[in-house]
Amino acid sequence: MWTHSTELKTVAIDIKGQWLEDKIWTISTDSRKIAPGQVFWALPGERFDGHDYIFSALQRGASAVVTARPVVESWLNQFPQVTWVFVGDTLKALQELARLRVEALKKDQKTKVLGITGSNGKTTCKEFTYQLARRVFPQHVVHGNQGSFNNHFGVPFNILSAPPDVKILICELGMNHAGEITALSQIAQPDLVVCTMVGTAHIENFGSQEGIAKAKEEIYVSNPNALAVFNLSNSWTLKMAQKDLMTQRLQRIFFVHKRNPPLEGWDREVHLEMDAQVNSQGFLEVWGHIDRYEGRVELPLLGEHQVINIMAASAFHLGLGASPKDLWASLKELSAPWGRNQLVRSARGCTILFDGYNANPESMMALRKTLQSFFGNRPKVGVLGDMKELGDFGFKAHYELGMSFADLNARKIFFVGQYGAEFSQGFYAAGGNPGQLSLVEEIDSTFISQLREEVTKDTLVFIKASRAMKLEKVVEALDPIDFTSLYG
Repeated sequence: MWTHSTELKTVAIDIKGQWLEDKIWTISTDSRKIAPGQVFWALPGERFDGHDYIFSALQRGASAVVTARPVVESWLNQFPQVTWVFVGDTLKALQELARLRVEALKKDQKTKVLGITGSNGKTTCKEFTYQLARRVFPQHVVHGNQGSFNNHFGVPFNILSAPPDVKILICELGMNHAGEITALSQIAQPDLVVCTMVGTAHIENFGSQEGIAKAKEEIYVSNPNALAVFNLSNSWTLKMAQKDLMTQRLQRIFFVHKRNPPLEGWDREVHLEMDAQVNSQGFLEVWGHIDRYEGRVELPLLGEHQVINIMAASAFHLGLGASPKDLWASLKELSAPWGRNQLVRSARGCTILFDGYNANPESMMALRKTLQSFFGNRPKVGVLGDMKELGDFGFKAHYELGMSFADLNARKIFFVGQYGAEFSQGFYAAGGNPGQLSLVEEIDSTFISQLREEVTKDTLVFIKASRAMKLEKVVEALDPIDFTSLYG
């Protein structure tokens, strides 16, 4: 079948009508990963254009192709079962289809859409919001974007990948330039919104924090009918709240970090107030009030700053009707995203810091700072491994990595992988103790025995490498409590 139209909206409506019941939402833009029966959406990118990979997608079993280019005539005969949809702009068609689907979900399922932005904490807030929703509203189907799918194509993909009976749809809205959050809001149409905080991320595009704040404020300005959640402990989001009080918005929820209350004279009701501290085991203790209901929890999370994300996520569900008592009970189950600064308890009595989702020089340096900030005096044993996909830079990067860990007060550091020589050269060049470092070719019984000998009850075991190294095997060898090896 061949569908052709110069009217973008008409095409999107046609798609919706034809394939809504046939799961058009199983869309792929990667011809290497497309599964039989999926729709291949040919999106242009900065480095690659999906149109150049249509034939590869057809060979792998794509059931339909959305394209802005004319189709090669021979393909029509070679793949007669494929549905072809021609649009003027494949990205705009994707965005329009996502917008139409939100409208349909709100009408048919009474779906609530939650919109999250902020200079820092967007993804973590999204993860906490998702976890809480699953526990506070177990009767509802909840969906949130994987990873950081928060831009002009990530948000539509998140919407289109949601199950047909989704009741709570969580959308992370990112931006690099002014106007982007407004555009994403027009697609996602959120019913509840928050800006977690305003920092300096992307300041090169705005020139000042004031410019960043104005762009972030779009999440409130563009959604005047949404329930607005405000952080009163960030000076920029406090100003947003003050300005928003001059609008006709009907619903607002305010939260405050007890150590950083708003300026005097702020006499509005605060719905959530919390404080936090890191205990001797490195876990986060959080206490305070949700709608005047007092609670206290200990969480396997790193950093007191996480209390902002905890309050923002809690505020969303307070706005959706959850009881404060249920929220405190559900907060006990919060955890970091799999493999990302994930604190894991061990039956052996040690604490494991597992960061094996991904690794690059920047994230390795962030781990080094975390170890110094939160576990400076605690006995430490480390298992580090290769940072993949660095090309020729890999040799220099691992040499520098070894240098950066040379002065860490660690009982032992094991390095697993092909860059052991480079890591050790940098380690010793920076004055590292030879008895402190062991190179490991593979994770076998010999290595596991050596590791266990080094780990005592009070030890912090930090583990980090690229996902391909599968260092969750090391976590499993240390008798973890409530840990899943496979990332789902």
